[in-house]
Amino acid sequence: MSKILLSAFEPFDKDSENASKVVLEALPNQLDGAQLVKVVLPVVFRHAFDQLKPLIEKHDPDYIVMMGEAKGATRISLEQIAINIMDAKTKDNHGNRMQGETIVEGGPDGLFTNLPIAELKQALLDQNIPVERSYSAGTFVCNALFYQTLYHVKSLNKTTGVGFVHVPAVPSQASRYRALPSMEKGLLAEAMLVYFDKLLSVPLEKRG
Repeated sequence: MSKILLSAFEPFDKDSENASKVVLEALPNQLDGAQLVKVVLPVVFRHAFDQLKPLIEKHDPDYIVMMGEAKGATRISLEQIAINIMDAKTKDNHGNRMQGETIVEGGPDGLFTNLPIAELKQALLDQNIPVERSYSAGTFVCNALFYQTLYHVKSLNKTTGVGFVHVPAVPSQASRYRALPSMEKGLLAEAMLVYFDKLLSVPLEKRG
């Protein structure tokens, strides 16, 4: 049975919810053919990966899928690349505001996911779920976590599949923010189940 390490983020920027955490909590611990190991991470530069890394070492998952929230988005974004920079107007939950700092000194400018993004996108489109392939995971904590995880896995020459998914806000958030696009929790959870089903159906050698 495959093992998937699935992460989400805690609320940040004075919000009481994070859509990724809402989705994580709506998902089962067991899928058809895979176990889900779920964790909620802090929205703090570097500390997020510091909490994820021990779980990677403990569980040695076949896949690491990270979820983050993208307020204002109208569709799910499957991230293609993480870039080696931290730069944000928003402070993280420890009050850090990074301005053009490198994530990994001497690391590549960008690292690509090794998951089959085209196939995953099509599987969601086939279910009429709004989705896009994204070439920018931003420069906040989401991108930093994505980059550090990819760098860690690649440095160990492991074949672990690593991907990042940004989800829109949920309706309960939209009620607190005027004109904020949102997507129902149930649809987001369904989307992730479709995502995992497709991911598990693709042979390891065909990833990337």
